[in-house]
Amino acid sequence: AGAARAIGVANFTRRHLKELLGSCRVPPAVIQMEVHPYFQQVELIEYCQSKGIQVMAQSPLAHGDLGLLDDRVLGKIAAAHGVSPA
Repeated sequence: AGAARAIGVANFTRRHLKELLGSCRVPPAVIQMEVHPYFQQVELIEYCQSKGIQVMAQSPLAHGDLGLLDDRVLGKIAAAHGVSPA
């Protein structure tokens, strides 16, 4: 009773995950981290995938001051699919 069936972590780096995985009995099922077109963190995502850890994007639309929704390339991609950049 009271035992967790799954755990998650947030804002961990690859080093943090390696340390955790080296000492835990139950690996995290999910990691929440900042991921968006201007900050893709490809290496960390690939590492998580290789360990079976699901990635959940935090701030997928980036920070408002970055102008992600006004990006011309993303606007063209969205238009080609008949959707908004959001």
